[in-house]
Amino acid sequence: MSETKEIVASETGSDHKNVVVVPQSGPEREAIVKRLLLKLDLRLIPCFTLIFLFNSLDRGNIGNARLAGLETDTNLKGNDFYNALSFFYFGYTISQVPNMIIIKKVTPSVLVGVTMILWGICSTSMAAAKNYSDLVATRFFMGVFEAGVGPAAPVILSYFYLRHELAWRTALYYGSSTFAGAFGGLIAYGVTKNLSHEALAPWKLLFIIEGVPTLFLGIIIIFLLPNSPQTLERWFVTPEEKQ
Repeated sequence: MSETKEIVASETGSDHKNVVVVPQSGPEREAIVKRLLLKLDLRLIPCFTLIFLFNSLDRGNIGNARLAGLETDTNLKGNDFYNALSFFYFGYTISQVPNMIIIKKVTPSVLVGVTMILWGICSTSMAAAKNYSDLVATRFFMGVFEAGVGPAAPVILSYFYLRHELAWRTALYYGSSTFAGAFGGLIAYGVTKNLSHEALAPWKLLFIIEGVPTLFLGIIIIFLLPNSPQTLERWFVTPEEKQ
């Protein structure tokens, strides 16, 4: 019995229409699916892994900055440092629901890229903090903007993967935070021990060095991150893979 075929794409020429067909089942379809998943994995997973890595680095670098003199230079007293930490999560929490509404209205790559740029600005701006109020303000708004990425990532991944394909890919995304803990300490050690500047304390250099790359990554994400299976570029997938 001949294998059942399904029409999946068409291209209209000047005089005729070229119809692309793929099998509904069988080795040929499995090969197409496998090739498509590999392409998506090579593009999506590194993007989201780097996003969450930078997310965790910028969120946690304040602890290393404290060891480098942040608390003394900003005249924090008592529980001021811990209160500043809490304001991050206050901003993060109140922004979760609005960001989930926004993601349905805004192009995903733009939402993720712009929020990365904004939280990168906040992270870098902490180098200019002179007192408790400055620190609280930057931490609060960094929490507001980071909330646009964390919950949105699994939603965006669900556009491209089936339920049984999504679990381990989401695990890779969240697992990248463990590398942030390791790299964050190494970066902080290297900055505080090996870099010096007449006008900038080591903790200020730390915020700048870890915050500026987030800005550039945010710009790249705007152009690199695909928005939906329907908008995948022709250079990236074939008509058979797109369907």
